[in-house]
Amino acid sequence: MISYEQFIKGVADYLDAEMMSKIEDMNTKILLGAMIIGSNKKMRSLFDIIKNNTLIKAFGVIDENNNIDIDLLHDSLAQSMKNDYLSFQFPIVGNIKLNKEDIDKLYRYMTYERTESINY
Repeated sequence: MISYEQFIKGVADYLDAEMMSKIEDMNTKILLGAMIIGSNKKMRSLFDIIKNNTLIKAFGVIDENNNIDIDLLHDSLAQSMKNDYLSFQFPIVGNIKLNKEDIDKLYRYMTYERTESINY
């Protein structure tokens, strides 16, 4: 289990290290950075909507203290994805596809299981 704060920090760290570094256009990078900062402020309301989702409640992914069973979430996503992609429409950048390797990296950012290539 990880805390809500650890979850959000992991997502922000992942976006910063894995996505921002791949954007070459400075204007896009600045706008995306501002959007990430702005979205962090709205994450709590989005989190509240997600945690009250019937499916999320049924699987017990989030407990009454807002801790997230990241192992359950990661394992479920990783098993269901195999050779597929999880696709998101991201403003400014466009369509972003995450594969199983990306999900594994995101998991490491959230659980602080860093690899040698992840520097702080």
